Amino acid sequence: QALLISWLRFSRVPLDERYHDRALVALDEMRRSIRPYVEPAKPEQIIDMLTAVANVLAVELPEEQGLALFVGVLDGISAKLLTKAAHHVLRTHKYKSMPVPHDFLVPIQSDVSIYKWFDAKLAQWTDDIKFA
Repeated sequence: QALLISWLRFSRVPLDERYHDRALVALDEMRRSIRPYVEPAKPEQIIDMLTAVANVLAVELPEEQGLALFVGVLDGISAKLLTKAAHHVLRTHKYKSMPVPHDFLVPIQSDVSIYKWFDAKLAQWTDDIKFA
Protein backbone atom coordinates (compact mmCIF):
# COMPACT_ATOMS: atom_id res chain seq x y z
CA GLN A 1 0.00 0.00 0.00
CA ALA A 2 2.85 2.38 0.78
CA LEU A 3 4.38 1.76 -2.65
CA LEU A 4 1.01 2.43 -4.30
CA ILE A 5 0.59 5.69 -2.40
CA SER A 6 4.11 6.78 -3.36
CA TRP A 7 3.39 5.99 -6.99
CA LEU A 8 0.10 7.86 -6.99
CA ARG A 9 1.54 10.90 -5.19
CA PHE A 10 4.86 11.32 -6.95
CA SER A 11 4.93 9.46 -10.25
CA ARG A 12 4.60 11.44 -13.44
CA VAL A 13 3.73 8.25 -15.30
CA PRO A 14 0.15 6.93 -15.11
CA LEU A 15 -0.43 3.63 -13.34
CA ASP A 16 -0.31 0.74 -15.79
CA GLU A 17 -3.80 -0.60 -16.54
CA ARG A 18 -2.73 -4.08 -15.48
CA TYR A 19 -2.61 -2.85 -11.88
CA HIS A 20 -5.88 -0.91 -11.80
CA ASP A 21 -8.01 -3.64 -10.20
CA ARG A 22 -5.50 -4.37 -7.44
CA ALA A 23 -4.95 -0.65 -6.84
CA LEU A 24 -8.69 -0.06 -6.48
CA VAL A 25 -8.95 -2.89 -3.96
CA ALA A 26 -6.01 -1.50 -1.96
CA LEU A 27 -7.43 2.04 -2.02
CA ASP A 28 -10.80 0.73 -0.84
CA GLU A 29 -9.12 -1.16 2.01
CA MET A 30 -7.27 1.99 3.05
CA ARG A 31 -10.46 4.05 3.01
CA ARG A 32 -12.22 1.45 5.15
CA SER A 33 -9.32 1.38 7.61
CA ILE A 34 -9.47 5.15 8.20
CA ARG A 35 -13.28 5.36 8.21
CA PRO A 36 -13.47 5.33 12.06
CA TYR A 37 -11.28 8.46 12.05
CA VAL A 38 -13.26 10.44 9.46
CA GLU A 39 -16.86 9.35 10.03
CA PRO A 40 -18.49 12.08 12.15
CA ALA A 41 -19.67 11.13 15.61
CA LYS A 42 -23.41 11.19 16.22
CA PRO A 43 -24.68 13.90 18.60
CA GLU A 44 -25.46 11.20 21.19
CA GLN A 45 -21.84 10.00 21.06
CA ILE A 46 -20.59 13.55 21.62
CA ILE A 47 -22.94 14.00 24.58
CA ASP A 48 -21.88 10.63 26.02
CA MET A 49 -18.21 11.65 25.77
CA LEU A 50 -18.90 15.03 27.40
CA THR A 51 -20.92 13.34 30.15
CA ALA A 52 -18.08 10.91 30.86
CA VAL A 53 -15.56 13.77 31.06
CA ALA A 54 -17.87 15.76 33.35
CA ASN A 55 -18.36 12.70 35.60
CA VAL A 56 -14.65 12.01 35.89
CA LEU A 57 -13.86 15.66 36.64
CA ALA A 58 -16.87 15.87 38.99
CA VAL A 59 -18.26 18.95 37.23
CA GLU A 60 -21.65 19.78 35.74
CA LEU A 61 -22.42 19.71 32.06
CA PRO A 62 -23.59 22.97 30.50
CA GLU A 63 -27.34 23.57 30.37
CA GLU A 64 -29.34 22.69 27.23
CA GLN A 65 -28.29 25.65 25.07
CA GLY A 66 -24.67 25.40 26.14
CA LEU A 67 -24.63 21.69 25.53
CA ALA A 68 -26.16 22.21 22.08
CA LEU A 69 -23.42 24.73 21.27
CA PHE A 70 -20.78 22.32 22.55
CA VAL A 71 -22.16 19.56 20.31
CA GLY A 72 -22.32 21.97 17.36
CA VAL A 73 -18.67 22.92 17.75
CA LEU A 74 -17.56 19.28 18.00
CA ASP A 75 -19.86 18.16 15.18
CA GLY A 76 -18.05 16.63 12.23
CA ILE A 77 -15.30 15.02 14.30
CA SER A 78 -15.13 11.25 14.60
CA ALA A 79 -15.90 9.43 17.83
CA LYS A 80 -12.38 7.93 17.74
CA LEU A 81 -10.73 11.33 17.66
CA LEU A 82 -13.13 12.74 20.25
CA THR A 83 -12.14 9.89 22.56
CA LYS A 84 -8.50 10.77 22.01
CA ALA A 85 -9.32 14.40 22.83
CA ALA A 86 -11.21 13.38 25.98
CA HIS A 87 -8.21 11.35 27.18
CA HIS A 88 -5.97 14.36 26.62
CA VAL A 89 -8.39 16.63 28.51
CA LEU A 90 -8.57 14.19 31.43
CA ARG A 91 -4.77 14.05 31.62
CA THR A 92 -4.22 17.80 31.42
CA HIS A 93 -7.27 19.65 32.79
CA LYS A 94 -6.42 21.38 36.08
CA TYR A 95 -9.47 23.36 37.13
CA LYS A 96 -12.74 22.43 38.82
CA SER A 97 -14.81 23.45 35.77
CA MET A 98 -16.05 21.89 32.58
CA PRO A 99 -13.40 22.11 29.86
CA VAL A 100 -14.38 24.31 26.91
CA PRO A 101 -14.61 23.03 23.30
CA HIS A 102 -11.19 24.48 22.54
CA ASP A 103 -9.68 22.09 25.09
CA PHE A 104 -11.03 19.17 23.06
CA LEU A 105 -10.19 20.56 19.62
CA VAL A 106 -6.57 21.59 20.06
CA PRO A 107 -5.06 18.15 20.81
CA ILE A 108 -6.70 16.56 17.75
CA GLN A 109 -6.53 19.46 15.30
CA SER A 110 -3.72 18.00 13.20
CA ASP A 111 -5.24 14.49 13.32
CA VAL A 112 -8.55 15.79 11.98
CA SER A 113 -6.79 17.62 9.13
CA ILE A 114 -4.56 14.68 8.21
CA TYR A 115 -7.36 12.11 8.15
CA LYS A 116 -9.65 14.38 6.10
CA TRP A 117 -6.84 15.12 3.65
CA PHE A 118 -5.92 11.44 3.32
CA ASP A 119 -9.56 10.41 2.84
CA ALA A 120 -9.98 13.03 0.11
CA LYS A 121 -6.77 11.92 -1.61
CA LEU A 122 -7.84 8.26 -1.51
CA ALA A 123 -11.17 9.23 -3.09
CA GLN A 124 -9.40 11.31 -5.75
CA TRP A 125 -6.93 8.53 -6.59
CA THR A 126 -9.79 6.03 -6.81
CA ASP A 127 -11.62 8.28 -9.27
CA ASP A 128 -8.43 8.90 -11.23
CA ILE A 129 -7.94 5.15 -11.70
CA LYS A 130 -11.61 4.39 -12.39
CA PHE A 131 -11.90 7.08 -15.04
CA ALA A 132 -8.43 6.74 -16.58
